[in-house]
Amino acid sequence: MRPMQNTARLFLALTVFAVPRANSLAEEKKMDDALMEPVKSVLNHYLAIHHEAYCPMVKASWLQTDRAIRNPYMGRAMLSCGELKN
Repeated sequence: MRPMQNTARLFLALTVFAVPRANSLAEEKKMDDALMEPVKSVLNHYLAIHHEAYCPMVKASWLQTDRAIRNPYMGRAMLSCGELKN
């Protein structure tokens, strides 16, 4: 693994553990949304292996490594709901 990949992984790990615990699902979503841009930036710069997907039903984005939609928000019934943004 290249040194920059290690740096990116460390940044992502620290970012996840630095987030305070949310008191509600809505509060957790706000925290996730606030972290999305810096995380996308690091992934693009160091790893360049992500795709951003968007679910219009929950109005939320997520990152994934492949192009097949795997919606983490709606469970098995809506696993393929969403679209790639990049």
